[in-house]
Amino acid sequence: MSRRRSRYIGIFRGGRAEEIDRLIGYLRGTNRAVYPERQGNRPDQQRTFARPFLEGVGSNFYLEAASNLNRWGTISGALGTRVKTTITGSETAFKIPNFYNPRAVFTYGISGTGAPRVSQITGRSYKSYGGDSAVSQFGLVAAGDTPESEFAAIKTAFTTGQTNRRVSYIPPSY
Repeated sequence: MSRRRSRYIGIFRGGRAEEIDRLIGYLRGTNRAVYPERQGNRPDQQRTFARPFLEGVGSNFYLEAASNLNRWGTISGALGTRVKTTITGSETAFKIPNFYNPRAVFTYGISGTGAPRVSQITGRSYKSYGGDSAVSQFGLVAAGDTPESEFAAIKTAFTTGQTNRRVSYIPPSY
């Protein structure tokens, strides 16, 4: 269940009557939330190539994916050699349907104190910590590496010396 929906379930379990009424109105379509306009459906993408964490795959085979081009300068240093943006003639890029390499979600520009906000849906107060985020796949560097060990190295590289950054892990999916 998504993080957003789980908050709504919590309201049904222990919320005040007016919060529950507002939520029911939202779910029925009578209570509308107004969000700022986005500047487009999808930002420009940077093609990336990463070695998959699969047994028996040679070192010249890469999975192709996309990363947010606008944020590439911010996240590429932490990814290091786990991701490439070009491949040579001896290397092969491919896509496997419904298979995804592990991904890292980079969040930066987070406020340490948060700004008080009020939910347009339920009327509850909460703190918004802001920030921006980008997602990128990452791959194998050397034989024997695990997705978890590579993620730990990425997290250390991205957050060391920074108090307003965090990294989340999305495991590979088949």
